[in-house]
Amino acid sequence: MSEHVVAYGALQPRPDKVQTLSVSSSGIVGQVWIQIGQRVKKGQRLAEIILSPEAKMQYLQATNAVEYALQQLKRSKRMFEEKLATMADVENATKNLNDSQSTLNALLERNSAQPQETIFSPIDGIVTQLNLVRGQRVQSNDNAILIASENHIVARVGIEPEDVNRLKSNTSVIITPVFNDSVHVSSSISVINGMVNPSTRLVDALIDIPLSHAKNLVLGTPIVANFSLENYTSLAVPNSAILNDANGYFIFTLKDQIAHKIYVIKGSEEGKLVAISGDIHAGEKVVVLGNYILKEGMLTREEKL
Repeated sequence: MSEHVVAYGALQPRPDKVQTLSVSSSGIVGQVWIQIGQRVKKGQRLAEIILSPEAKMQYLQATNAVEYALQQLKRSKRMFEEKLATMADVENATKNLNDSQSTLNALLERNSAQPQETIFSPIDGIVTQLNLVRGQRVQSNDNAILIASENHIVARVGIEPEDVNRLKSNTSVIITPVFNDSVHVSSSISVINGMVNPSTRLVDALIDIPLSHAKNLVLGTPIVANFSLENYTSLAVPNSAILNDANGYFIFTLKDQIAHKIYVIKGSEEGKLVAISGDIHAGEKVVVLGNYILKEGMLTREEKL
């Protein structure tokens, strides 16, 4: 028999393949050309930010500061040649110019010289988060958009805390979409967290989805993960033989056509068989049909199936 651990979860973007796009300068959202869940191409326009007057003023101030620092450096050099200033004065003027130029360069990288900023997609991917609405006021460095690579997917599943020690980082697993059991993806655990998720009370685990399957799967799909543990030898009965009541699982065995109720411990399932342990031995006859009407000591009639 094969022992299994079953867990449920959903397909998510691989965390290290998600890119966060931020707003470079404060302003107002002018246009938004995308929506959550949309596939986008590298270089595609995503949104437009109209820069605020304050951002434009910062650019003008930085430009003026560079021009002033340049004039001061020229003046210090001239005075140094006339022996009216020291080398320290020239070095300070050079430093001021470099600092002012660095500030201006940073603003240029943020497109502060333009009346608007256009955000482009850096990769082919899927928009998983959108924090922009037309007319919304945004600030510099606000997180605007999350884009996940559509070909790098993981299954995030929740494992019962008592089962965590039975699993290892390389334990094999079969991933199956809940609503499409014809798809089976073979993989292994890549990460098992070391704490309980406070919202689910389960321990999260990540399972990489191979690229060959990732392109045919959709983010957010609910899945079931079947982890295969070590094989073991056990007595087994057809799953139709097992019943349960308030005291636990039980089966009926036959001896001289008399039914005997025996409580057992139920193990893992393999196909149509269920592993059991208890006061039972190999070769005993087990009732698999009509057992729900039997009682201890009841006389039965045996029929071969």
